[in-house]
Amino acid sequence: MQVLFAASDRDLLSAYKQLLTEDGFPTETAFDGTQVIRKLSEEQVELLILSSDIPRIPVEQLIKSSTARGIPVIELSTGGNNTEPAAEGRSVRVRLALPFTPKELAERIRMVTSYRSEKKAGESDE
Repeated sequence: MQVLFAASDRDLLSAYKQLLTEDGFPTETAFDGTQVIRKLSEEQVELLILSSDIPRIPVEQLIKSSTARGIPVIELSTGGNNTEPAAEGRSVRVRLALPFTPKELAERIRMVTSYRSEKKAGESDE
């Protein structure tokens, strides 16, 4: 699963790229909204992890762009968590409150990927 991790904090990007890659999730990074849009269209992104403080393009626009492509989103925000993925067009979206641990992020990734797999299996049965 190719992950795109987008946040304005480059130290956070570097640390999580290494952690996620070591955990079996190949990860690309972006530090602003224009990079996110470019990488969503050029790369084979299967999951977007997006910090709510990303500059240049509004977060909601980035989420809409991602979910329109069927790419699920984990939004890192200062608000509360939601543990149930919400349907967003053809994809899903969950929130993870800052600060979070690497374990919490890995759990959210697994939750989104299993939810996505279940939805795809259910759609093919119709």
